[in-house]
Amino acid sequence: CFDITKVQVENKVIKVHLDELNIPPKEYLEKKLISKGFHEASIFQDFPIRDKAVYLHIRRRKWQTGDSGKIVS
Repeated sequence: CFDITKVQVENKVIKVHLDELNIPPKEYLEKKLISKGFHEASIFQDFPIRDKAVYLHIRRRKWQTGDSGKIVS
């Protein structure tokens, strides 16, 4: 569901940047949706890898409905 866009490896930290794929939500398949970029990244700490902290920087896609202009994700 996500593309890995960047991986940064530092002394004690690994940062993985993920962007949501351009696939509309199932709940809105019957409506016309337009991709409007991404929400601000959410950062989650994951299990360590080889004694390095792992942080996932996840950006969810924003969708605008064609009929009402409402933003959904």
